[in-house]
Amino acid sequence: MPDIKEDIIKSLSGTAEVLLYEPLGFTEESEALYSESYIKKDLERPEYLALSRLFICNTDNTDITVTLYLKDSSDVITHLLYSTLIPTSCTLDFNNGIPVEFDSDMKLCIKLGDAGYVAEVSGMITGTMNYNN
Repeated sequence: MPDIKEDIIKSLSGTAEVLLYEPLGFTEESEALYSESYIKKDLERPEYLALSRLFICNTDNTDITVTLYLKDSSDVITHLLYSTLIPTSCTLDFNNGIPVEFDSDMKLCIKLGDAGYVAEVSGMITGTMNYNN
């Protein structure tokens, strides 16, 4: 059982970057969000998280393109998907149930390829503490 479980549910439209996961301390907003939770100190967070599932559903009446990426604190981008086509009324299962690990200090972001595109995203991020340290 993971120590941390965060559900992702987002509606997307337009080309603006949408944060699917933002680590503690990136912004004052994220700091405030977690300040009252059980994730209070960096030492209480795992070093790595896992993107356990991620579904991107094209709810538009046309084919869309989507870019999914990780971004570190220096804004260096690592693409997971780049301008990937999702046909009308189809859902992309990004990782087919195979967890994708990433550093817990990175942001997980998504963008659509055109201002008129719309999509729904759902998924889950998990993390397990290493109690052997």
